[in-house]
Amino acid sequence: MTEPRTIRLETPHHILRTMEPSDDMVAGGGWLNDPRTARMLNARQGRIDEEGFRSYVQGFDRVTGHLLGIFEKDGGRLIGMRALYIDQKRNDFLVNVIVGESHARNKGARAETGEAMYRYFFEELGLAAAHCTALPGNDIILNVMDRNGWVLEQRSQKPAASGQGTVELLHYRLTRDVWRERQR
Repeated sequence: MTEPRTIRLETPHHILRTMEPSDDMVAGGGWLNDPRTARMLNARQGRIDEEGFRSYVQGFDRVTGHLLGIFEKDGGRLIGMRALYIDQKRNDFLVNVIVGESHARNKGARAETGEAMYRYFFEELGLAAAHCTALPGNDIILNVMDRNGWVLEQRSQKPAASGQGTVELLHYRLTRDVWRERQR
């Protein structure tokens, strides 16, 4: 896995593909204006300008770091992203996800594109486990992780993006074997 990859996966309602600097990122730049979204991601609240967003996209090397946009099939609108970081020595990956468009939340985009993404990273790339973090108050995500076999490995503290104290992070792990079993 040393050559850069361009990833494109289709689901019934979405395209999950490698973000390009030429993508229209106007909508994505405003996702963190929502205080709840920013808080659940431990991110600073505010709009990301187009140049900052493009710089973020260009920071992914497509070898160990992949930024995949979640696009609606109907109309092609960017509604979310998945940032993935591969640790080749550990043979696993860290996944972060945001469905930033409020009209698209809780309508299956995360789950639908997640299945395609896990299939690709577990089966095509042969990675053995996925990792993610969540904040204790993010009940929707915590319930999803519990239902899908994620295991809480540890808790840690991190400075709050707001600059006010720290936040607790819950570190989870999902093995390829557990994922495969769930597919049956």
